Amino acid sequence: MKNKILFSIGLLSLLIIPLLAEAQFSLKPSPLPTCKTFLLTEIGYYYRVSSFPEELSWYKHHSYFTSNLGLMMNLSSKFSIGAANFVGIDDDGQLRWGAKARARRWFGPEKSVDLSLGLNFADSRGYYDKPAFTGELSLNLRDLLIFNILVEVASYKIDQYADYEPYELLGTKKGSDVAIYTGIKTGRTTGLIANIAAALVGAVFLGLYLFGAGD
Repeated sequence: MKNKILFSIGLLSLLIIPLLAEAQFSLKPSPLPTCKTFLLTEIGYYYRVSSFPEELSWYKHHSYFTSNLGLMMNLSSKFSIGAANFVGIDDDGQLRWGAKARARRWFGPEKSVDLSLGLNFADSRGYYDKPAFTGELSLNLRDLLIFNILVEVASYKIDQYADYEPYELLGTKKGSDVAIYTGIKTGRTTGLIANIAAALVGAVFLGLYLFGAGD
């Protein structure tokens, strides 16, 4: 697990450093010729609209909150590419963390559509396998109002026990969970403040894990 975290941080660094080296950096997402690179700072709320597998029907936590931080580079006045780190938490306090590559198609200076593909590298819901696929389609209005469809696909393993003493293990049920969410996000200054707070909290927990008893 530690190696996956360090590898992911290194991979993101390789993507981010060239972007930082570019001129015309902006905190406000804009196409060329306004800027060459820009910062992504987003916070969002999602609601799961797909059903849960029968083995996970006891869980049923639909609300999901996310924080996204990344960089993008404009290739032209119409197209941008980049990457973002994300942290998510559901309404049961279960955490997910990962990274996504992102492509953007601009429709003028204030509207765009983003496609993001990536992996969840960490998931505190212990019955889910890692890494897991995550993908997202977003409609951005000035990066202040962002409408989203999020898909997460993960394999799971559930141990099944007898419902009578001595409650012995009867077997393990395996399956795949396709989670579909609709959501709304906001970015720019609001997202930047929220991401700074999330980064500070995340750094504390990562430090505790790396230098603590994590495996």
